[in-house]
Amino acid sequence: MVTVFFYLQLLSYFFSVLVLTHGVNQLVLRVARSQLDSRYLPCFAWGWVIYFLIFMLGRWADAPVELIRGIFTGMAFILSIVGAIEWWLKPQFAFWTQRRQELPIDRGTLLVTGLFIGIMIYIGPYLEFPSDPLDYLYRVQAWEKVRFMDYAYHPATTSAAFTEHWLLLPSGISFGERGALAVLSAVQQGILFWEFIRIAYLLTGKRTVSILGAVLSLGTFGYFGISFYRYTVFSGSMFAYHVYLEALVLIFAIFLTERWQYLLFLPLLMWVCWNNHEQETLLQIHGLVGIGFVLLLFRFREFSPAFRRQLFLGLILVVSIGWYLLINQDILARNTYLEEQSFFLFPVFTVRRHLRASGRARLSSINHVTHPGQSEARWGESKARGG
Repeated sequence: MVTVFFYLQLLSYFFSVLVLTHGVNQLVLRVARSQLDSRYLPCFAWGWVIYFLIFMLGRWADAPVELIRGIFTGMAFILSIVGAIEWWLKPQFAFWTQRRQELPIDRGTLLVTGLFIGIMIYIGPYLEFPSDPLDYLYRVQAWEKVRFMDYAYHPATTSAAFTEHWLLLPSGISFGERGALAVLSAVQQGILFWEFIRIAYLLTGKRTVSILGAVLSLGTFGYFGISFYRYTVFSGSMFAYHVYLEALVLIFAIFLTERWQYLLFLPLLMWVCWNNHEQETLLQIHGLVGIGFVLLLFRFREFSPAFRRQLFLGLILVVSIGWYLLINQDILARNTYLEEQSFFLFPVFTVRRHLRASGRARLSSINHVTHPGQSEARWGESKARGG
C-alpha cells in the first residue's frame, strides 16, 4: 500500500513550489516597479529553480544524498505550512486570489484538469517491457543506493530523476508497490495538460478554447504507448518541457509587451532544461529566434523604433548562442563524421551537409545516430581507399 506520507509529501512539494514561485514573482514586481505584467510570470518555474539550485549545490559539495533529501522534505513541509497560514490570514495575498483573472484557475478548468489526472491514475504509467520508460525508471531508482550527490552515471544525474526518487521513496516502490507511480505520473501529465490550457488562454482569452487547446495537445503529442505524455513521464524531458512551456510564456511576453526585461529570466530556465534534457534549451532559443524573425519580417512597422533595434540585436545574440550550443552538443558531436561539416543554416531548421570526395553533397537529419567510434573507423576506411 502507498503510505500516507507519500501523499502528504507530494502535496507539500507541489504547494511549496507555488509558494516559492509566488514569492519570487512578488519580489520581481516590486523591483520592476510595474514595468512587467504579472500574467506572464511563471506559475511553477521559480520553485523548481530553487529546488534545482539546492540539488546542484549538493552535487558541487559532494553532500550526502540523505542530507539533500532531508532538506527537500523540510522545505516542502515548512513552506507549505507557512504559506497556508499566511494565505489563510491574508487571503488577498494568496496565489489564487491575486492571479485569478490572469490564469485559467477557475472551477471549470480545475475540474477538467482534475478529471484528466483521475483518468491518468486509472490508466497508470506506461512501463511495457522492453521500452525506454523502464530505463527512465531505473535512472530514478538508481538513487536509492547512492550515498553521495556526486553520482557519476550521467542519465541519472538530473534534478528530475533525483526529485522523483525523493518523492517516490516513502511510497513502498522498493518493495514492488506501483500505486505511487500512477499518481506521480498522472500529476506530471496533469501539469503538462494545464500548461497547454494556460498558453491557449493567454493567446485567445477564452477559457473554453483554452481547454480545447489542451485536449488537442493529446492529438499533437499522442497519448498511447509511444507518446510524449505517457512514454516520457519519468524521463528528464517531461520536466524540462514543463519548464520550457513556462519559458515560452516569457518569450511571448517579450514581443507582446515590447519589454526585453523578460529575457533576463530565461538563462536560469535554460540551465534547468539543460540539466534535464538539452533539447528544451534549444527549443527556447529556437522560440526566441523563430518568433522574433517572423515578427521582424511581418510586423516591423508596428514596433517602436527602440524595440526594433533591441529585437535586431537580440536576434544576432541569440543566433550566436544557438550556433555555439549546437556545435558543442554531445549528440551532434557523436553523429558528425570527420569528413563532414555542420552548418546552422536557419534558427529553427538544422541540416548537415556531407561533403564527399567526388564533390557531391547530400542532406540528412541530425538524428541519425552512429557509434562514437564510427567516425574514426570511417575516416580510416576513407584514407585506406585513398578518398
